[in-house]
Amino acid sequence: MKFRNVFLKWAVGGLIILLVAAGGWLGCTQYSLNQQSRQLAHVQGELRSAKRAIRYQAMVSRLREDTIRQFEKNHGNQDKLVAVSKNPAVNQLLAALKRRRFVGTALVVKNGRTIYHRGFGYANFAKRRRNTANSAFLINSILKSLTGAMLMQEVGKGKLKVSDKLSKFYPKIKGAQQITLHQMLEMTSGLFETRWPKTVTTENQLLSYVTKHAYFQSQQVGRFNYQPVNFIILAGVLKKVTGQSYYELFNRRIIQKYHLQQTGFLPTLTHIYNGAIGYGGTLNVRNYRKVNHFTAAGITNQLGVGDVYMSTGDLYRIERRLVTGRLTSPALTALQTTPVNSNGIYSGGLYKLRSGIGFYGHGLGNFYEDSLAISNNGQDAVVLLSNYFEARTMKIYSGVPVALQTLDKLVEN
Repeated sequence: MKFRNVFLKWAVGGLIILLVAAGGWLGCTQYSLNQQSRQLAHVQGELRSAKRAIRYQAMVSRLREDTIRQFEKNHGNQDKLVAVSKNPAVNQLLAALKRRRFVGTALVVKNGRTIYHRGFGYANFAKRRRNTANSAFLINSILKSLTGAMLMQEVGKGKLKVSDKLSKFYPKIKGAQQITLHQMLEMTSGLFETRWPKTVTTENQLLSYVTKHAYFQSQQVGRFNYQPVNFIILAGVLKKVTGQSYYELFNRRIIQKYHLQQTGFLPTLTHIYNGAIGYGGTLNVRNYRKVNHFTAAGITNQLGVGDVYMSTGDLYRIERRLVTGRLTSPALTALQTTPVNSNGIYSGGLYKLRSGIGFYGHGLGNFYEDSLAISNNGQDAVVLLSNYFEARTMKIYSGVPVALQTLDKLVEN
């Protein structure tokens, strides 16, 4: 009897051990299967992401190739050189440009007519190609004004409102529920960005990175702080609302619709005949030894904020349409360019002149400097696009004060 009880206990214990072992084996098997399933899903996700990246890069390449073909097609249809003018505003401008040893192209428009248009220095020193009335330059941050205009086009269609909270589109960004799109247009959102991708990204990858690393300072809401991240995210809002790539939108709504002759996307700037290469140096020396080289990651980080090139003529024509309401409407232009903060002067990519006579825009980077001053009616304007400007050493030679002084004199006369 005693032996029987021991045997039963041993049998039950063995059975329990067997069941536990079997359960453990089944658990391990299930865990392994789950791991394999997750790994498979990850691999499939990576493949889908890679395919999307390939399709995206193919689209961008196609658009860039299209802009090169467009540029070459219109090579004979160019703005004319106007090298002589008796207008005192032009004489004042030329004296200032000479003092600054300006390299680039200058355009002056009075009463809607070009009264001066000429290139200075070299667009490509190695090939001895000089800047002309049709040279193309990186416009840097002036692009923000066109990003703002495309956003306002969606406002006009009723797809969004400038009073919408950022959380409507990007709820995971810290502080998004406190930030309006209008505050982003005028750079008073309290959003900052100090980290940027170091590798080439698609639009989705850049937006994912930027929205993840953007940080929010609530005490800065309502205070102007120039942070390009605002407009990169606004480019993402455009993509969410339209379902289209920023590049596709810009190509269709800006380049093609308004028949811009000398406009396109980086990095084709250095591949076109009239493309001006950026050079850096010191205040008084123009030896063209310090050459800008665009990095692939640096280009893709400029989504909606600085990766477009234009000639002076193209930039004037499209900005004239913007300030006169012909890109959207007069009411929407006023909404885009009027800061929520009554003391502010920046909104929608342009600075409003305190004199009330018009606007100015400024771009800076990669050894290019861009200065635009334009009257409210678009009839008077000064455009200075330079491809020899290193901010660290040449900042006091900025073209903005010169452009503004020239515009003042144009409007006076």
